[in-house]
Amino acid sequence: MDIRLKGKKDGIDAASEIQQQVDISIVYLTAYSDRRTVERVKRTYHDGFILKPFHRHDLQSTIDIAMQRHAIRRKEKQKS
Repeated sequence: MDIRLKGKKDGIDAASEIQQQVDISIVYLTAYSDRRTVERVKRTYHDGFILKPFHRHDLQSTIDIAMQRHAIRRKEKQKS
């Protein structure tokens, strides 16, 4: 999820709304690492944060780990 989006809501808002409706993993992608943005991201449930510019390998590794973490969480929920 890119943090800066066109419109009234940004990617952090959008990610929060999506997660309320769908059990999905979020990886943030942004060129912004200012204190306010990072603090807002830290208050959300996410599986990664990548700064632009990024290397394709870094993005792929982060997505792979996020998907694995999500699968583990789902299995844990099913056990309970």
